[in-house]
Amino acid sequence: MYGQAGRFWSPNERAALVSPRTIEEFRGLSDPRFAVAAMNIAVEALAPARTRLFTETRVRCLGASSRRRFRLYWLVIRPFSGLLRRAMLRGIKTAALRDARHARLTVEY
Repeated sequence: MYGQAGRFWSPNERAALVSPRTIEEFRGLSDPRFAVAAMNIAVEALAPARTRLFTETRVRCLGASSRRRFRLYWLVIRPFSGLLRRAMLRGIKTAALRDARHARLTVEY
């Protein structure tokens, strides 16, 4: 799991990020100017040789103002976020298939 907190909609997003040192600090953030986001990559077994890989993202805006700003930000960024995620998942799939082929070729009986 990966998490970030900050004002994602800020023109200088990097400068607007908050860096909690522990998971407790991350969970305890309450500044209404910020939003917190957590993302993970999940794996689901579908059949013996079939697996589904997908991302899950959750965002919690800590105040009404941050909620309004995040909604506007998300309207703009959502399509690009989807493209990046699909590219990331394709890369993981390619690497997994390559590693699986390599493992089959190097197994000794």
